[in-house]
Amino acid sequence: MVEVYKGSGVFWYLGNRHSALNSTKTAGELTAYLMDTFFSKETMAASNMNGGGKKGYQKLNPTIINAMRGKQ
Repeated sequence: MVEVYKGSGVFWYLGNRHSALNSTKTAGELTAYLMDTFFSKETMAASNMNGGGKKGYQKLNPTIINAMRGKQ
């Protein structure tokens, strides 16, 4: 396993990394691939970036989101 972003503490399999880089052509496709890799469909259905709102969404894990963005 390798870190998504050095020092983030978020890891993924090297095969997932290769698949992400080889099977996506745009930033949007890469983002969708990463979201599917790190979050379940159930989590995605009940969450958003900030949490809250009228529907009471949960906040997505900020550690994972920051690793995907390349931040610590």
